[in-house]
Amino acid sequence: MSARSGTALTLALLLGAFMTSAAAQSTTVSIVNEDGSAAPPAGPLIADTDYPLESLFAAEEGTVAVGVQIGPDGKVSAMQLIKSSGAARLDQQAGALIRTRLAFPPAQAHTAKVEVNWKLPLTRADEVSSKMLGFSAAGKSIALPVRETRMLSTDYSLLSIKNREQGEGAFRVQILESGETGDIEMIDSTGHKRLDDSARAYLKRSKHRPGTVDGKPTMMWYSTTVTFAIADSLKSGPLRYCHSQPIIGDMVELASGDTESGALKTRQWFHLIADGTIDDVVVLTQQGWMHMSAPLVAAFSKAAGNTPAGGPSYGVRTNSLQSVRRDGRPASCWYTGGRDRVSVQMLPPG
Repeated sequence: MSARSGTALTLALLLGAFMTSAAAQSTTVSIVNEDGSAAPPAGPLIADTDYPLESLFAAEEGTVAVGVQIGPDGKVSAMQLIKSSGAARLDQQAGALIRTRLAFPPAQAHTAKVEVNWKLPLTRADEVSSKMLGFSAAGKSIALPVRETRMLSTDYSLLSIKNREQGEGAFRVQILESGETGDIEMIDSTGHKRLDDSARAYLKRSKHRPGTVDGKPTMMWYSTTVTFAIADSLKSGPLRYCHSQPIIGDMVELASGDTESGALKTRQWFHLIADGTIDDVVVLTQQGWMHMSAPLVAAFSKAAGNTPAGGPSYGVRTNSLQSVRRDGRPASCWYTGGRDRVSVQMLPPG
């Protein structure tokens, strides 16, 4: 079956779309004239929403210094890189923003030095990881367990398919130092007992590469979603299911008609509240899961509200959430911001 992804609502919606000058921004800019005097820019220069998307995921930071020639009209007429931030994407973005946004009151032509201190508009989400793992993740180098067993078509019973039962369950799974599965706790139900039982059976028989802490195999818990999908329901895109917390372990999906499951990956979870706005977003970076800054969350929420008809749809498959709204959606839900199929290394038979 072809790859299925839910990327209609992604961080790409943020890039250049909204300027949130009213809120404090993470990246700072300093400007010094050729005579050594400070020259504050006439208006906001760089917002959190200007951070290059891939630089966010790569957790790139650094200071870039640029020499600029200011014309009599107060606009930048020429630029020269003095010091690199160490990240080409940040250097290029700084140059583009300086050229298009930096302006001074009209005066005699002169030169100035502009320093852009790129600081990630993110904070570590250690509390999310710690809740999943069962121990503090702060200051530790943690590699999560890797599941090496796929679901089979027989895991999706013919009776469930006949009854068009589909849904997404979330589970917290204990993985021992040996890679064997220990206890299993259900976080959110698929909405169907038969599917919940099938998911549990699959998770129990699964083999794993054990997780490590500072390079040493360690017993730990991790969270996972198991999705059962009727194939024809995926034609208009993946259904996003409501969850009570971000599920930051792994994801597996089995569609009717598939011979085996596919592994899914997401790099973001967002929290939708009763009034339809988003108040928190966590993203996966090379430094682990992190919370977006308030300006980024506000822009993400606004972009989500502007998603055109035919955009992502939202499911309500859970039995563990209360305070149901009039439209049937719980008042507080975590959703994935997008999903992509990824390859999985399989264990040999036996």
